[in-house]
Amino acid sequence: MQWLNEADFNTGIAGEDSNRAALKDFYDALLLLIEALHVINAQSRKGNRKSEFPIKDEPGNPWLIVRNFCELYSREYIRRELWCFVDAGISHAFNNPQELLPGPVLEWYEEVVALVESAFILCEVECQ
Repeated sequence: MQWLNEADFNTGIAGEDSNRAALKDFYDALLLLIEALHVINAQSRKGNRKSEFPIKDEPGNPWLIVRNFCELYSREYIRRELWCFVDAGISHAFNNPQELLPGPVLEWYEEVVALVESAFILCEVECQ
């Protein structure tokens, strides 16, 4: 996802510095969410459906990370920001066709949307 860093955070496509900082914060939270979902998936594959953490609010608990993400960002905000990423990625691809084609950007979007929707479903079912 180097294209994402180059396209959005360095070239100014994200707009003003405060907007760029908010987008970077969202990007970092998104990476943390994806990592937490990976941990939850690995735990469930081992047959441990619930978190291995005895305290639900323990720092580093993947369920807490999912809950915090879902509470911090609305689905509408997430969709809007992900489309900003797609726009930046496609613009970057057209400006640098030797580095990136638009197809992988759209595939990335579809995969991330599926992960985010999974996070909201998990949160509705498990994080209450």
